[in-house]
Amino acid sequence: MALLLSRIEFGVWSEVVGHEQPLHLVIGAHRRGMSEPVLRVKTAIASKTTPRCRNSDAGLRYHRALWMRDNAVRRCWVERITRGGCLCGGVSYELHGDLRPVVACHCNQCRKASGHYVAATQVEQSRATIKGDTLRWFKSSEHAERGFCSVCGGNLFWRRFDSPFISVWAGTIDGRTGLKMESQLYPESAGDYYDLPAVRVIPQSELD
Repeated sequence: MALLLSRIEFGVWSEVVGHEQPLHLVIGAHRRGMSEPVLRVKTAIASKTTPRCRNSDAGLRYHRALWMRDNAVRRCWVERITRGGCLCGGVSYELHGDLRPVVACHCNQCRKASGHYVAATQVEQSRATIKGDTLRWFKSSEHAERGFCSVCGGNLFWRRFDSPFISVWAGTIDGRTGLKMESQLYPESAGDYYDLPAVRVIPQSELD
């Protein structure tokens, strides 16, 4: 007799178990035995013997233990949230989803605004939540503006007027970023007091 297999996937790992019950009964049993719903269930038909879960209490406890394992990692897989802010805490932000690798910019405006070259990541503006009454925007060119805190002077953001994206200074992110610098802009404008990062040079037009 062919067994109905259900693969319960958690993004970073998965377990396969065999069931002799109809799929809707299997899913219902797992839901009753877990504190959270199954993320995804894929089905297939197999004719070979597989590890069995007979809807027993032991089986439900087993799947509950698997579900709870690495819970923090699985939540990050569902949606990554990155938090940060300025020096005084007057401006804070949350970025939802994956972030672009860091890009260094050596242009005169970035060096004047930051005191050094800028290292920034990027995200869609619709996935950025910014809070703080001290946030101010300075129109630094005909095409873009820069966001900073009016109390501590911390530089945080850069955005083009016609772009759905916003650049975020990587140094303002709280804790570890998980990001790497992969490219740089305008090395010809770099200061003479530092060496260029060992990453490729790209034109501004290559970025969104």
